[in-house]
Amino acid sequence: MAPDRPGKDSPLRRDIERQPSVLAALQLRQAEFITAGHTWLRPDAGGRLFVAGCGDGYFAAAAAQNFAERLHLAWQVTGPLDLLLGSARLTPADRLLVISMSGNVDRTVESALAAKAAGTPVLALVNSPRGGRLGEIANACISLQLEDLAPFLCGTSSYTATLLALLALAVGAADGLAVPSLDTILDAQRLALAQTDGVLHKLGLPSGVRLLSAGADRATVAYGAAKLVELTQIPAWSGDLEEFAHSQY
Repeated sequence: MAPDRPGKDSPLRRDIERQPSVLAALQLRQAEFITAGHTWLRPDAGGRLFVAGCGDGYFAAAAAQNFAERLHLAWQVTGPLDLLLGSARLTPADRLLVISMSGNVDRTVESALAAKAAGTPVLALVNSPRGGRLGEIANACISLQLEDLAPFLCGTSSYTATLLALLALAVGAADGLAVPSLDTILDAQRLALAQTDGVLHKLGLPSGVRLLSAGADRATVAYGAAKLVELTQIPAWSGDLEEFAHSQY
């Protein structure tokens, strides 16, 4: 079956279009996230900061790593399964940030339980009102409070909102005061959305897509490839810009 482009009234289209307003609203709450990062994500002496999530949460954590490292944080992105398998190395000096929109992803919940058993404080980043099962396990829980436009909607606003929340949490963990202004980014988003309709209808549906990137963009491009497969069933791959050229020869 040939994939369809999302119509203007589709939940996916509305989710894409609301990204600037979602980020602008979340920026007004940045003090809340900075305070949570300051309170829960500063490791004790010799401790480490682990950031764990599945799918979109993992991609967002990896996308935030470059920013966190510029703040001199040892931001260690990990999958929940890897964290669970290596839970014997966790200590009370460490800190764990777990990401799950529902708060109920089994492996993420299990990794949080393992961290609590090791005495490692846990902060949960969620989107559900009470944080689901993670809300019951974590020392503290903070929610994006992003309205769901449709059941099982493949996230776009939730991804960018998660990324912004992670930047604010990292600022707090590094004893900072504010995230950089989003004005330029929001203007670029609005411009891109305004120009999309004039381009997409001219493009044929491809048999496959390769998305190439470098540096801090790798994780977001990997997320984009995953969304293309999930939404359109068109085969899509992400790769490093430089290494893709080398790998072809």
